[in-house]
Amino acid sequence: MQISILGKYGWISAILIALIVLISKPWKYWQLGGALAGILSPYGMIGIPALLVLSGVKNKKAIPIVVIFSGCLAALTWINPPLYADYYLYIGPYMEIYHLGMFGLALILAIYEGNTPVADQINVVDIRAFLNKLPYKRFL
Repeated sequence: MQISILGKYGWISAILIALIVLISKPWKYWQLGGALAGILSPYGMIGIPALLVLSGVKNKKAIPIVVIFSGCLAALTWINPPLYADYYLYIGPYMEIYHLGMFGLALILAIYEGNTPVADQINVVDIRAFLNKLPYKRFL
């Protein structure tokens, strides 16, 4: 099973998503490490990277979202394959959807959380400061 962005969708997609994640917000080093591990690892389970990324979500309102979304994705894996099918080959794509879906939710929630840097965060590019310096009228 290819349970990472790189493993499932290839180098171009993985690098583009990694760049978006890098510049989207300031990250603590373990959150950024988890995000990049889930995106750029060639294979593997992304449960731990998703957990590291979710550590960047401080809003308690996100807890029900994570639980309900996880439950709905997990329900996809509660299937009985046909008698003639190999269980692990049959369930593989559903497990990929589950893991990549949870990782995607973790990234979305962490990026949505905001852009308030603190002392121990890595801020690759401060997009808002860059946009403020441009000579055109700002629409943000």
